[in-house]
Parts: sequence; C-alpha cells; structure tokens
Amino acid sequence: MTARYYILDGTTPVPGADVRQWAAWLETADRVVAQTSLTADIQVSTVFVGMNPYPGVAPPRLFETLVLWPGDPLDGETVHTPTWAAALAAHTQMVLRVRAALCAPSEDATLGASDPLT
Repeated sequence: MTARYYILDGTTPVPGADVRQWAAWLETADRVVAQTSLTADIQVSTVFVGMNPYPGVAPPRLFETLVLWPGDPLDGETVHTPTWAAALAAHTQMVLRVRAALCAPSEDATLGASDPLT
C-alpha cells in the first residue's frame, strides 16, 4: 500500500511521516511546478499537492494541473500525475489544449458564417 502524505526533496516526492509533518511542510514549501497565464483571466497551474487523491493506486498521483478559465467548459479541468517530470509534461499539454481552445472559432461565429439565412 502507498503512503497517503508526501513532501518534496528537490523535485522528488518522499513519503511524509504523518499528517502533521505534511501540514507543517506545506506551510512554507514552494510547491509550484509551473504557472502559465494565457490572458488576465485564463491560467494553467501545476503544483505538488503532496496527498494522494487515489489511495491504493500506484504510483501515487501527487501533482495536479488545473485550468482556471471562468465560464468556460475547461474551467476546473484537472490532471493528476505521479512525478515532477510528468507534471511538467501535463502542464505543457494543458497549455497547448487551452491555447487551441482560445484560437478555435466560436460555435456562434461558425454558425453565423455558414447559415444562409443570416
């Protein structure tokens, strides 16, 4: 069975002794893997959460990539990964996905352009 709480040693997750050690570490730790602001309102954030959201699943998914895009279907989209390297890759992929969504024509614009009645 995998541990529930982890801290970082550099970029390597290390099982924490208990919830108190983990919580104390969280108070001062730099847990940010990557942050990308695509506009003033759209961000992709990847951080080390240090707690396995899927107990019993190995390897533990300790890093979280999250889209913050108020009002968009991608808002709140989350990916959990097991390593720093995988977290960086997930961050890059999510940034590409959000950029593609930003560049895609809106459904309304597409419908208006092809609708012969407008």
